[in-house]
Amino acid sequence: MKEFISLLFTLVILSASAQKSTEPYSCFQSKQHTHKSLKSNHDTRSDSIDITHTSISLDMSNWSARTLIANATIEIKALAANVNMLRIDLQGLQVDSIKNGGVDLNFTHNDTLIIIDLGTSLALNQTMGVQIFYSGQAIQNPGDWGGFYWNATYAYNIGVSFLEDPHNYGRVWFPCFDNFVERCTFEFFITTQDSRKAFCNGLLQNETDNLDGTITWQWEMNQEIPSYLASVAVADYATVEMSYNGTQGTPIPIQLAARASDTANMKASFIHLIDAMECYEEFYAPYAFDRIGYCLTSFNSGAMEHATNITYMRAAITGSTFQETLMAHELSHHWWGDLITCESAGDMWINEGWASFSEALFLEYVYGTQRYKDYSRDNHDNVLRTLHFIDGDYLPVSGVSSNQTYSSTVYDKGADMAHTIRGILGDADFVSCIQGFLNDFAFEDVNSAIFEDYLSACSGKDLSSFFESWIMEKGFHHYSIKDLRVTPQTGTYLVEGSIGQKLWENNTYTTYLPIDITFYNSRSEFQTFQLLTYGPCSSFSLALPFEPKYYALDVEEKIQDATVDKYELIGQTGTTDFDLARAVFNVTEIGDSILMHATHHYIKPDPMQTKIPGLHLSPNRYWSIGGVWDDDFSTDIIFRFNGSNNTTDGLLDNDFITNSEDSLVILFKANPQDDWSMADSSALNSQGSTQNKTGIFTVYNARQGDYVLAIYDKQQADDTEGFVECIFTGIYDIKRLEELVKIFPIPTKDTFKIEFLDQNKNNLTVKVHHLLGNQVYNSRLKQHESSIEISTKTWANGPYIVGVYDETKLVYSSKIIVD
Repeated sequence: MKEFISLLFTLVILSASAQKSTEPYSCFQSKQHTHKSLKSNHDTRSDSIDITHTSISLDMSNWSARTLIANATIEIKALAANVNMLRIDLQGLQVDSIKNGGVDLNFTHNDTLIIIDLGTSLALNQTMGVQIFYSGQAIQNPGDWGGFYWNATYAYNIGVSFLEDPHNYGRVWFPCFDNFVERCTFEFFITTQDSRKAFCNGLLQNETDNLDGTITWQWEMNQEIPSYLASVAVADYATVEMSYNGTQGTPIPIQLAARASDTANMKASFIHLIDAMECYEEFYAPYAFDRIGYCLTSFNSGAMEHATNITYMRAAITGSTFQETLMAHELSHHWWGDLITCESAGDMWINEGWASFSEALFLEYVYGTQRYKDYSRDNHDNVLRTLHFIDGDYLPVSGVSSNQTYSSTVYDKGADMAHTIRGILGDADFVSCIQGFLNDFAFEDVNSAIFEDYLSACSGKDLSSFFESWIMEKGFHHYSIKDLRVTPQTGTYLVEGSIGQKLWENNTYTTYLPIDITFYNSRSEFQTFQLLTYGPCSSFSLALPFEPKYYALDVEEKIQDATVDKYELIGQTGTTDFDLARAVFNVTEIGDSILMHATHHYIKPDPMQTKIPGLHLSPNRYWSIGGVWDDDFSTDIIFRFNGSNNTTDGLLDNDFITNSEDSLVILFKANPQDDWSMADSSALNSQGSTQNKTGIFTVYNARQGDYVLAIYDKQQADDTEGFVECIFTGIYDIKRLEELVKIFPIPTKDTFKIEFLDQNKNNLTVKVHHLLGNQVYNSRLKQHESSIEISTKTWANGPYIVGVYDETKLVYSSKIIVD
């Protein structure tokens, strides 16, 4: 569905080019999940009764009355002994009678829930058919998104309500368990005037001429789907017939339903439908349904992913590919939402976030990597800059409240998280594990905990910390290089440095996140390594065959942290706008082409080390500017400020600019450990007004480094936050560590011992944390104490991290296993 409203481990350095098998991971051994509760069904009906099949008969031949004359046969199986009652949802329609084999059953109906006395007690696994006769005008509340629409031209349902709770909206046109976890097969018998056609889920079995000016259309859906994905659409449709040869070797029929006047535009707008199918079968799994179908309707608020019969707004069919990402989004739901379904509304990101991510994946498949990056970058900037404004707060993607189920956070930040999971896993593991997940959980409901466990087990990368702090919590994480030193050695260069992690509207540091770092010798000669980061400050050490002229984190934008960046090769003088990196370069001198890289950080910058009373740094953003620049290269840089509430380009400096723009300055530092100082040569242009909070700063003959806006305002309280260093500690010099600290035995059962061989170290503190973050041991060594023995008898089995601290600085870290 898409709506249109508005480590802990000792450091391991892995080559970014490392590959693994691309075979799908198909054996999820931790499916039992003994360590946490993974299922949280709220609708207990599905625990005692399984709806195995639903047959719906609708007489819609009296078009002007817009009234359903209907009956539905619900086939059930008892999942427990002594089942004697059926509670089933039906909202806003009149129930006339309920029968079993022609025998009337007693029932009550409160306009929302039918309670049926089955007249017998079903034994475990016993089956029964209940036929419910009902009629009336189906609900479509003004101002809601879903419901049953019926006008002079079209009649159709939209299976989701934004206003109702639960949001599932199958119950407005047929009786069902209206939740995400109950699945069944369907059969439809839809009677229309002979000038109209009915399209439903699955395959058309028969069209019966009733010899009275009506036709009954029989459709059969062989795959089990939840109630909200069931579909009917009626109009004077023509049918565009196509076919797709899927990866399973069997042609899959494609039917595009539109009025005759719209079929040409529909075919032209869907020219990449086959490409989308190829993309999703390649990255996800074989298409699991009998048909690919889209139905044009008068719906003007997007589309709905009814399985094999997508309800699609006519306004998106223009004869161009302008809105083809909507087509791709809805198709991708046949993997994310239709094949696997979120267990509850709180995990809607599994449906909608992944479908939104699939838009970018489709663009990559059709148009190339750069299109994917541009689309993802645009979405990411929108997530960082506007979502808290649009949704009213910073929200997590999982566990949102009912009124935020279909928030922009779920769609757009959900897509960000899917993109980041791809970056963490790498394409080989991403394809293999996602394919395995979709295959292993096909036609089941899932939640975030199941997803996390599967991806961790499949890839061998522990994603528990990522899911905890990125998926389950609101806000963002930010990574940057905080320290780097290069030491020439024989034939190589030793590079030692540290990565800082900051939090924005979030409370939990991620204890495991791989992130790329790239070192450049020239614009075309570079090496990329993957670093494992942990906590607020991570150290790394590696060897390079050249002395790096430039280095940067995640230049390919694989990890959607609180940064938006872009790089380009620039070969001539003139102006180049780096758009969402929010910097414009006016190149004044250039020889050979140079590499230019700009990063816009959506995070509070490091504070000034030497405070200037009354001077306040921007509280939520700064820039890093760099690249491989030659000596004959010179550029001016234009930085925009914007304090408007305009979601298009504002929401950047609203709370920062508190007085006249004449009070603004721009500061600079060449290295992360330096202090901020005034940029060498800059000019403010308020663009006609010093009060509207918009304008530009131009920095002339700019240098590489960090830039931040600041404002003089003595009415504001000065920032008292102190500068916190994150520098290379040398704790990952493995050979040296082995000479200084010994931990044994590993693995351990009852106790382990730590020996300290450096007699010059005094007053050390030992802390031990479980891999999930809980501290289990904290003790300060006595002076000149050379060893300690730690009991693990009360600890749970699993991995732990031993940290040795000198005052507050971590000087040693090692992983142990309690077995």
